[in-house]
Amino acid sequence: MEDKIEIRMPELVRLAYLKPNPWNPNKVMKPELDLLELSIRKSGFCFPLVVIKESDTSYMIVDGFHRHLIAKKLKMEFVPVVILDEPVSELMNATIRFNRARGTHQIDRMSNIVAGIG
Repeated sequence: MEDKIEIRMPELVRLAYLKPNPWNPNKVMKPELDLLELSIRKSGFCFPLVVIKESDTSYMIVDGFHRHLIAKKLKMEFVPVVILDEPVSELMNATIRFNRARGTHQIDRMSNIVAGIG
């Protein structure tokens, strides 16, 4: 029997209600952060933050801390979020899964794309 995969729809939450989690292991260098800002400015806010709801006015970010930083810089009032309802004990694992699932860029392939031969 197949497991049923839940599709979680994003909803808009006030940026002021969001707060970072205390365990985020991911760091982004300034050039990549600038590129993230450019991407959001050019293409819009395409990837919702993943959060847990602590109360009607408090959401902890599980994934999307750097998008949250950019949203603050851009003075956005609302951002799209997907709300998880996992137990707190599972949230650190979720953060790590989301970060690791993105992988890393291979410089040669990325250079080929930029050069137009990818």
